[in-house]
Amino acid sequence: MASHNGNGDGWHTSHATTERLKASIFRIPRWTKFVVTIDMQRAEASCFRHGSRTRERMRSGTRRRLVTGIGPALAGLSLAVAATLSATAHAEAAVCGDGEVEVGEQCDDGNTVSGDCCSALCLFESNGSPCDDGDPCTTGATCSAGVCGSGTAHTCPLCEACDGAGGCASAPRTTCRLPVLSDGASIVIRNRTNDERDHIVWKWRRGTATAMDDFGDPVATDTYGLCIFDELSGTPSLLFASTVPPGRTCNSRPCWKAVGTSCFKYRNGTTEPDGITKILLNAGEDGRARIVVKGKGPLLGVPTLPLPLPARVQLQAENGQCWEAIYSTAGVKKNDAEQFKGKGGVAPSARP
Repeated sequence: MASHNGNGDGWHTSHATTERLKASIFRIPRWTKFVVTIDMQRAEASCFRHGSRTRERMRSGTRRRLVTGIGPALAGLSLAVAATLSATAHAEAAVCGDGEVEVGEQCDDGNTVSGDCCSALCLFESNGSPCDDGDPCTTGATCSAGVCGSGTAHTCPLCEACDGAGGCASAPRTTCRLPVLSDGASIVIRNRTNDERDHIVWKWRRGTATAMDDFGDPVATDTYGLCIFDELSGTPSLLFASTVPPGRTCNSRPCWKAVGTSCFKYRNGTTEPDGITKILLNAGEDGRARIVVKGKGPLLGVPTLPLPLPARVQLQAENGQCWEAIYSTAGVKKNDAEQFKGKGGVAPSARP
C-alpha cells in the first residue's frame, strides 16, 4: 500500500504492492489494450482504454510513466490504482552516482567522488575549483558549471613532446605540414673529420599551403628548431637538434626580418648559438610554400653518418606549427660515413 513519507518529497510504495499491481495488469487476456499514463511533470494522471473516448484524470506526482496492459478487465481500472502507480513513480528517489540526472541533482557523472566538478552529492562544484581533465599533458584545469575545462598544455622544448606522465621526452610532432610531392624535400648532411667543414642544407619545396601567420613572429617571440629523428626501430629517437632564438642582432643587424607580406629571413654569419646560418620561410598556396634551412661548423653538431632510415626531419616553431619530410631508402642518393644526400616527402606507405 502507499503512504506519505512525511518529508514533503512524495510517497513511498512498497515493492510488493508495486509487483502485485503489475501482476494484476499483465494477467489480463490479450485482446484489448488499455493504457495508464501518469504525467508527473504536469502533475496529472490519465486512465483510458484504447479506442475509448472516456478519460479520467487525477492530480499526482512529478514524473511520466506509461503502463500498457491487455484485456477488457483493465477497462475498469480505478483511479485508485492510477494514484498508486503515480505515487510509486514519485517515490523512486534520486540515486547519486547512477549516471542519470534526477530530481534534486544538478549533475551525475556515474560516481560519488568529488574533485571532478560533480560532487559526491551530485551537485556542481564551485566554478574555478581545480579538477583533472584526464589529459596528463595539461595543467591548471578548473571547473565551470559542473564541467572540467581544458587545462593549459604542458610546454616542452622544441624537438620534445609531452611523455604522457607530465614530463617531456624527445619525440616528433604529429601534425606537421608535408610537401605535396613524395620527393618534394631534399637534404644534404656532411660530417667531416674537420668539424669546420660540417654542413647541413634542408630544402622543403612545393609544400602544403602555409600562411604568413602560420610562421608566428620569429622577429620577436617564436623560437625555431630543426630536428632529425631516427624511426628505424619504430620508436622515434632524436639524432639532431639545432635551435634558432627569435630577435637578436647578428653582425650589428637584426638576425630575423620580415620581407614583404609573405616571407621571413634569418641570417647569422657567426653560426651562434647552434650553427644555423640561414632560414627562409616563404608562405604560399599548396605547392608554392617553401622553406630552406642551412647550417655549418662545429656548433652544428651534425648527426653520425650513415643516417639510419627511415628518418624524419622537422622544422618546429614555438607557436606549435611545424613542417616535415620523411626520408627512406627509396630516395637516397648517398649515405655513407661522411655524407647523406636524398629526397623525401610523405612516408612511403602514404604515397598513392
